Amino acid sequence: MPIPYPSLHSQQRVTRLQELVGDPRPLEAKAAEINQDVQSTLADYARRGRVLEEDIVRNVVSALPEEVRSFVPQPPPPAPTTTVVVEVEEEEEEVFDYSTFSASAMMEQQAVTELQDVQGAVQALQVC
Repeated sequence: MPIPYPSLHSQQRVTRLQELVGDPRPLEAKAAEINQDVQSTLADYARRGRVLEEDIVRNVVSALPEEVRSFVPQPPPPAPTTTVVVEVEEEEEEVFDYSTFSASAMMEQQAVTELQDVQGAVQALQVC
């Protein structure tokens, strides 16, 4: 039975990325969260691949004649699963007095900041 893989462009992922764009946290925290999500997805794909490969080998071996089956090497035991925990240090946010800005200036500054965050995230993903 095939294991369905979630779409990389699912509405849930798009919504999550939109939430990250609007998130006021620093870029490093957002990048760490994206990195953790990517690592989790890759680990899940690797696990699913192992399960699928084991099923395929088991099915192929079971269809072989008994004389040939004895020559097929046994698959190694499954590797133990490990969990990687990444700790992100919280940095103190810079306090800025926005009372000196007009509403339009604040919106412009917010748009510039969000654009810079998105550009930084794209650059970080391109490096990976």
